Amino acid sequence: MLLIDQPVARWVTSLPSWLQTVGIWISEATSPVFVLPLIFGTSAFALLYAKARQKPASTFGVFCLCCGVAAVLSSLLVKNIIGRARPAALHGWDTSLFKPFAFDDAFASLPSTQAAFAAAVACSAAIQFPQYRVILLTAGALTCAARIFAGEHWPSDVIAGWALGWLVTLALLKLSNTRLH
Repeated sequence: MLLIDQPVARWVTSLPSWLQTVGIWISEATSPVFVLPLIFGTSAFALLYAKARQKPASTFGVFCLCCGVAAVLSSLLVKNIIGRARPAALHGWDTSLFKPFAFDDAFASLPSTQAAFAAAVACSAAIQFPQYRVILLTAGALTCAARIFAGEHWPSDVIAGWALGWLVTLALLKLSNTRLH
């Protein structure tokens, strides 16, 4: 995977500026800073609404929120330990430039937190709503691709972030199934 990081990063800079702008816009709109409060608010509303109607509440929102938070926290921890440089001409497009424990955003690329978050939300939603699985996973993948088009991550960062988010979701699913039975 590391073999395609540099060529893809260089290719992205040659794309029309409007495509990079779209990538930046999608990347910013799907940031966990914006989406987590939305999921929290929606979940709280759904739980209160169900209680007011005296109906059983769906735990999907809470599960999705837990997966998203766990993915964000785990990726932030891992990325700051690893300290991989983000793609930039400033570093000579060096895919192997690392400063472990730098706690500097310029060296916080691997894994992509937004990709981990997108995977956690998309996978948890796909588990709950299997009839929409393709649409949900495609939306998650497009969110990940936006991080590459925005020039914020190497492709391998996004793939690692997606894998981390997926693993966190599976672990929480197993934990929730174990605790419910």
